[in-house]
Formats: sequence, C-alpha cells, structure tokens
Amino acid sequence: PLAVQASTTYTITQTNFSGTASGTYALAVVKKDLTVQADSKSKIYGSADPSLTATSNGLVLGDTLTGSLTRTEGENVGTYPIGQGTLAIADEKAGNYNFFFTESTFTIDAKAIEVTASNASKTYGDSDPSSFAYITDGLVGLDKLEGSLARKSGEDVGDYTITGTLTNSNYAVTLIDGTFTIK
Repeated sequence: PLAVQASTTYTITQTNFSGTASGTYALAVVKKDLTVQADSKSKIYGSADPSLTATSNGLVLGDTLTGSLTRTEGENVGTYPIGQGTLAIADEKAGNYNFFFTESTFTIDAKAIEVTASNASKTYGDSDPSSFAYITDGLVGLDKLEGSLARKSGEDVGDYTITGTLTNSNYAVTLIDGTFTIK
C-alpha cells in the first residue's frame, strides 16, 4: 500500500506483466472537507448548563476531534452563540482536512414560578396595609420580583381579591390571587 500525506503529489509508475513501463501517472492527494456543526442547546434559567456537543461529517480512518466548544457568557433569559472554542482535529491529522465550523445557539428559557398573594384583613373603618405580601418559591439567588399587589376597591364588610403584577424577565410568573377580608 502507498502511504500518503495530504496535499502531496506522488508519481505512480505502472508496469505491465513483461516488466516494461507502460505509463507514468501523477496522483494528487487533496485535503478532505470536514464540516462541524455545533448542536443547539437550552436550559431553564437557574439550572446547570448541559454539555455542549457538535455533529461532524467527514472524519475518516479513526481521526478524532479534540478540545471543547464554548458559549458566550451570560445567565439571563436569551440566546447566546455556541462557538468553536478549542475544538480542532488532532494535531498530527489537522493537515489532512479543510475544517469548516458552524456556530449554533444556546437558549436560556424563563423559569416558571408560582407566586401566591398572602391573605390579609382589616377591621371595618381601619386603614388598609401599606402593601400586600406574597409567597414565592423558586427564585434564584438574590433575584427579586418587580411590581405590586393591590386589592379590589370597596370598604364594606366582605372579601376582596388581592391581585397585581409581579415580574422579572428571567421568570414566567403565575400569580395566585389572595383574599382581603374586611371584618
């Protein structure tokens, strides 16, 4: 067998059965195209990143890729490019390939949380509290919600819904109304 290196020209001489040369031919070995596409990935805000992977087409003879992909830093909801990072063909085989890399996207999706407005009350004729409390589970780190709660208007004895808008761009907030009772 002929051992070849990429981008090198070899001369091949063909000999017929009687031992005389019947022609000389040039053999050019060219680099193989290798395409690598980063796989799209996603996670929910606040969770750990999944492993970054890629799909390749064109590796031969047991050749492998080494290194790792990277993504643009950021932890808020949104999309971030997944780049080549240090991903490459093993050094001794790199000259055998034309390497083409295509980026992909890493998506961070909003975390779903429930927020429950706390029930409150007052005695008829007293002032309303200055604000209404809520209970939530699942906020990440020191995250806070913005907005406020209020009750339906009315001053007669009875029950009134506590509702409002609480938001944070990293969360899909579902508000469970509370009850404000005038005794």
